[in-house]
Amino acid sequence: MLFRSGVAMGVILNICSAPVFTVLLGRVFLTEHATWRQLVAMLGAITGVVLVVMANNAKTPVLNIGAVYAVSAGLCYSSMAVASRRIAAAYAPATTLTAMFGIAALVLVGCALVVQPPLVLPPTAWYGVFYLALIPTALSYMLYVRGLQQASATTATTLTLLEPLTSTVCAVVLLAEPMAGWAWWGLGLAVVSLWAYARPGASTPAASA
Repeated sequence: MLFRSGVAMGVILNICSAPVFTVLLGRVFLTEHATWRQLVAMLGAITGVVLVVMANNAKTPVLNIGAVYAVSAGLCYSSMAVASRRIAAAYAPATTLTAMFGIAALVLVGCALVVQPPLVLPPTAWYGVFYLALIPTALSYMLYVRGLQQASATTATTLTLLEPLTSTVCAVVLLAEPMAGWAWWGLGLAVVSLWAYARPGASTPAASA
C-alpha cells in the first residue's frame, strides 16, 4: 500500500491542489493577484469538492507516496496552466496544443516502448481511443486555452473544480448511482463558491505587462 492512496484521495489531492499551486505560480510568473474574496471562494469550492468525493467513497483515505504523486500531478497541471496563460495571447490554441501534445506524444511513445510492447487493441476499442483523443483531450484543451486568452490562470484552474462535480451529477443522472447526503451539501457549497469566484466584478486582475 506504499504507493496507493485510493481514488478519492487521489482526486482530492490532484484536483484541489492545482488551484492553490496556480495562485502561487501565477503571482510569481504572471504577477496575478487573487483578492481575499476569491481566496475564500476558492477554499469553499475546494471544501465542497472534498465533501462530494469523500461522501461517495466508503474507503478510508491513505496518505503515502501515492498521495505525493497526486499532489505532484496537481503541480504539473498548475504549471501547464501558467505557461499556457503566458503564451495564450501570442498564439492560437491549436498552435499551442499541437506543440504541447506533439512533444508529449513523442515522450510517451518512447516510455511505452521501454516499459512494454506497443498497445494492441481490438478494432472496436480504437473507437474509444479516438473519442478520448478528440473530444476530452483535443477539444477540451482547445477550449481551455481559449479561455486562458480571456481569464487568468488562477480563474481557469479554479473553475476546473467543476470537473468532479459534473462527473458526479452525470453518474447520478445517467447511471443512476446513489449520492450520499453530504455530497449534495458539498455540491451546493462548491457551485455557490465557484459562482462567487467567477461572477462579474470578482475576476483576478490581469497580469501586468
